[in-house]
Amino acid sequence: MMFYPWQVAKTTLVIMVDAEMQNSTELREDVLDVLERGQREFGTAFPKTRVIFNDPIPNVYSTGYSRMQYLGFYADKYVAEEFILFVDSDAFFHSYVDREDLWENGKAIIQGRFSVNNYNLFRQKTIEAIGQEEFFSCMSYFPFIIKREHLPHIREAIRKYHNTSTFEEAYASFGSKDPGSQYNIM
Repeated sequence: MMFYPWQVAKTTLVIMVDAEMQNSTELREDVLDVLERGQREFGTAFPKTRVIFNDPIPNVYSTGYSRMQYLGFYADKYVAEEFILFVDSDAFFHSYVDREDLWENGKAIIQGRFSVNNYNLFRQKTIEAIGQEEFFSCMSYFPFIIKREHLPHIREAIRKYHNTSTFEEAYASFGSKDPGSQYNIM
């Protein structure tokens, strides 16, 4: 996390936590204490951070993984920046990531690969979500970058494809237990 030029990029690290964890020892020890220690040790080199909480939504998702994926489709509700960069919690950067690796002439560089032979569950869930094969696989290519303004259009396209009145109903139909990869769907 410390390799990224947070101050130059004027970036905020947003950490979303399930509301049920708000007063837990696990949150205090594994997140808040780590952030406080980082801010003390690194000072202004440590990213500006914001911890936010989300309430569970019944009948939309049934696992933590599904909840995490669902919330990714709503990231535009939690940040105001033009672009959103997603990184899985188990992602590991083995080399320096520079701004020039992510942007060219003010446009995001989308990392991924053309694919029809991806992990079968991701492929199947992408078809269930949008009615077609994934065009581009962005799973395992982090950070995944998307324009904030695109997320409402993605939710609406999925809702229309499923012919439901809400995105939540559509999501529940394909992503309640295991949604696959939201990056491939997006």
